[in-house]
Amino acid sequence: RLGPSDNGRNTNFAVKVGELVNKRFDVINVSDFAESKKNSVKLGDLLLSNPQYGSNQSATDFNDDFRYIRISDIDEFGNLKNSGLKSAEKLETRYLLNQDDLLFARSGATAGKCILFQESFGKAIFAGYLIRFIFDQSKVLPKYVFYYCQTESYDSWTKTIQRACAQPNINSEEYKSLLIPLPRLPVQVELVELMDTVYNLKKAKETEAKKILDSIDDYMMQELGIDKAEEKVEKKNFAVKIGQIFSGRIDPEFNSPEFVELEKMLKKSKFKIKNLGGITNKIKCGTTPSTKVDPYCESGIIFLRNSELQDCEIDLSSVKFVRPELESKLTFSQKNEIIICIAGTIGVCAVNRLDDQIALNQNVASVSVDLKEINPEYLACFLNSKISKKSFDRFASIATISYLNNENLKSLQIPLPPLDIQNRIAAEVTVRRARAKELQIEARQILETAKDEFEQKICD
Repeated sequence: RLGPSDNGRNTNFAVKVGELVNKRFDVINVSDFAESKKNSVKLGDLLLSNPQYGSNQSATDFNDDFRYIRISDIDEFGNLKNSGLKSAEKLETRYLLNQDDLLFARSGATAGKCILFQESFGKAIFAGYLIRFIFDQSKVLPKYVFYYCQTESYDSWTKTIQRACAQPNINSEEYKSLLIPLPRLPVQVELVELMDTVYNLKKAKETEAKKILDSIDDYMMQELGIDKAEEKVEKKNFAVKIGQIFSGRIDPEFNSPEFVELEKMLKKSKFKIKNLGGITNKIKCGTTPSTKVDPYCESGIIFLRNSELQDCEIDLSSVKFVRPELESKLTFSQKNEIIICIAGTIGVCAVNRLDDQIALNQNVASVSVDLKEINPEYLACFLNSKISKKSFDRFASIATISYLNNENLKSLQIPLPPLDIQNRIAAEVTVRRARAKELQIEARQILETAKDEFEQKICD
């Protein structure tokens, strides 16, 4: 393999045929990862049984009996997500998970990701894109293996071992070939205790951050004089009089009691309610240039997609750029306009705080307001609230995916306090979000430092 150095690694080397590992003949698989074998054993030599692929059932609505764990249920830190719970049509006992079973993702962009199952998760089976590994605990602690699989060394191995195809893939035999440093069991215990402590500290900081973010809605509703909505069981059967039908929409979803109550609740605000269309100067929907040549380049005009939008933030870490010569075919957002996702995950929005011009793709729109009357930060805060997200769901057009056109957007109802109160709300929300972000960053930094220490200790 010839090329520039990658993270300080030697990228020019020769290999004898006998040194090729795993019967892989592509050059990328033969690197310094295969050379470091001291005090290491193959993962396959630590197992009680052969790895097992999961069930091929489709996911169904969660039934409270058992959970169906899929790749999408595992976050980047190997935690089980609490949202989007699913079950399967039947409980296949051969896929029932037990304490300390380690599941590896075998396919897709998340190949290599893993989770250590705990009985506290509840009864569960696992899906086909996951592979179960059961370890001989007289040789290795499963949690030690899990923590090793959070290190940079393991991450580098997964990038090396993935077969070059449209879908990245790591099969069970390739996982079994993973060389893992194996200190004595007492040392493994110490390392696990170190990482347990750090994970608990990380979780505590993330919990505090979530508590702060969750408090924002209650704070805003209190400032606006809107009573917090009571949890009610949604009626599946209801009747609506012709005169009660709003905005020409006759579909049951739009006129459901949940949304009718939402409208009544908004009207209880101590401030006047205006439609978004009544307070905007202009709404611009984005466009994606259609050309015979690839419109993207390494640097040029920032091209914002809905994936770059977060609640009150724009994340440009993976943004694309469009060629400057295509400027006339683009739709631009100006500074202090509110950019809103109008397709897919509708309603997520943020204020454009950039001095550079931003082009928008077809899944987002930009809303401009009179800055003498409206603080765009306040408007973005309210549009990102839970109550607004319900309004977005209500006014979305019925299609393959949720979609908001200009008329839908104009129908959204906004409590409009005086500008000084808008400023106060926006400032307080900004402070709370900043503190939550600090805690999230601290949590990541604590974990990364501990992972480095963990890796250093197993290399000593």
